[in-house]
Amino acid sequence: MRHRLGFIAVLAIMLAAALPASAQYDGYEVITSYASTMTVRTDGTVAVAEDIAYSFGTQERHGIYRDIPQKRVPGGALPIEIADVQVTDEQGKPYTFTQEHEGDNIRIRIGDPDILIRGVHTYHIEYIAHNAIGHFDDRDELYWNAVGTGWAVPVLNAVSTVVIPGSFVEGQLYTASYCGYEGSNDPCSEPPYSYDPSSNQTVFTFARDELGPYQGMTIATGFPLGIVTLPTTKDIIYYYVLHYWYVPLIGIPATIFVLWFFWEIIIKIIALIKLLTRELIASIKESFAIQQYDRTHVVVAEYDAGDITPLESGLLSKGIVADSYLSAELIWLAIQGYIRIEYNDGDYRFARTQKTSDGLSLYNSILLAGIADRTTSSLKDEFYTTAKRAKELVTESLVERRYMETVVDMSQMLRSSFQHIVIIIVVAAVLLLVANIFGAILGIIIMVALDLIHFGLPHLTQMGIELRRRLQGLKLYISVAEVERIKFHNAPAKSPELFEKLLPYAMVFGLEKEWAAQFEGIYTQPPAWYTGDNRMDAFSVGLFTSHIQSLSSETAQALTSQPAPSGSSGSFSGSSGGGFSGGGGGGGGGGSW
Repeated sequence: MRHRLGFIAVLAIMLAAALPASAQYDGYEVITSYASTMTVRTDGTVAVAEDIAYSFGTQERHGIYRDIPQKRVPGGALPIEIADVQVTDEQGKPYTFTQEHEGDNIRIRIGDPDILIRGVHTYHIEYIAHNAIGHFDDRDELYWNAVGTGWAVPVLNAVSTVVIPGSFVEGQLYTASYCGYEGSNDPCSEPPYSYDPSSNQTVFTFARDELGPYQGMTIATGFPLGIVTLPTTKDIIYYYVLHYWYVPLIGIPATIFVLWFFWEIIIKIIALIKLLTRELIASIKESFAIQQYDRTHVVVAEYDAGDITPLESGLLSKGIVADSYLSAELIWLAIQGYIRIEYNDGDYRFARTQKTSDGLSLYNSILLAGIADRTTSSLKDEFYTTAKRAKELVTESLVERRYMETVVDMSQMLRSSFQHIVIIIVVAAVLLLVANIFGAILGIIIMVALDLIHFGLPHLTQMGIELRRRLQGLKLYISVAEVERIKFHNAPAKSPELFEKLLPYAMVFGLEKEWAAQFEGIYTQPPAWYTGDNRMDAFSVGLFTSHIQSLSSETAQALTSQPAPSGSSGSFSGSSGGGFSGGGGGGGGGGSW
């Protein structure tokens, strides 16, 4: 109800503003106002509401139609699907409408074929857009054609509102807008920003006074990873099974042809599949072993990570070595006395101390050598190869210490790599020639298989499974409030040393704010390993942790950023400034009928 009232208010303002401009279009069809709101939801869908005030001029028509493309957005895993369409007037009274599919478009035809209308009519269209969020290495993104470039009539006023769940600090959100004909990168307006604490939502509003025929408004908002749920492997499989159930009718003859024509190549592929199967079986066994251990061993609070570093704790507990864990590792190195982090005019420098690297793991020695006396700005586009190697060595370290094991030797899978590449290209070409859809489905199956087995990633041993559970206990201890902490037996006394000791692990678990909240009034002095930050005139652990989060974000980006390739292909981010009008999802156009 609140959103509907907001729409009516915005619509009234826009109609009033449009009156002088609309005079020149007297007698002609025109959209006097077009207000749209895109609300990003945590389940990965986008709730779209459009208020279109359409003037039919002197024409008598039945209503309007609205065409919405269901194409894949840049960075998207699946094509957009439009669902739960509703159409009402400005008072909430339902309109008669039908839905038709024309190629990849869905057409919403609004109006009664037995009734003719004229004048200005307002259409409130609501629908849910599935798979509308693009995923990139450093952000998720809504890149949406709020007003499509397919309208043959002018739009006198356009306002687009984006609603993102949560609150954000400066630098976490990226916004861009593009107005004009398809392909234009002219900005629409600087979006006013607001935060509604009652709903915990951040709101951006973009506006344009007038759009000519076939001109549109595209908005792009990038936000941190983890806010929305992305399509899973199961979702992707379900989508293709649902939409291409008839593929086996084409795929079986194609398979017979391939077996006959490429028998020797098939033998080599079978050998590769055997290796993949061994890896898949190992993944299943690991999953069952973890479930069995978790059922018989409750999580008990732990107060120490032992000899496990933050990078290792992330891999053991979450199965990945995320870029953000590198930042936590650098904080750990600073706390251990190997570096001192110096802030100066928006940049961070990692000053090497006199402490030798004796006893450090190989990957930490590599990290330390690579960042010594360097700044975050100087590391951009240069350090990514070192960061990649360090991540690989983290896994090797855990394998050597028997927390993980390699089931399939990756050298077996990569042996004769050139030959395998040729095989894949030849088979894919044949499949695409025989049956384009079957080739696409085969690609999806291969992608799913590689996603399931992480392409040779080592698996947890029994020791690793037990350590993973203990790390869950450490996460429990870090996360609980003080009122619950008193239930723990033999818990260490809170001290500045304890705060620093577990801060990097809290960063890995995403709990640094919760951890800092437990040390207000205890951690009262800036640490010796972090200097030069004049933004903390009055030191507090909460403020310090916020600055550490900023350091973490900037450092992770600097350590893993890569130079842009000379050519471009594939997905690109609209919120980074590389978009254009008509380049996002949704949009389309419409007209009268």
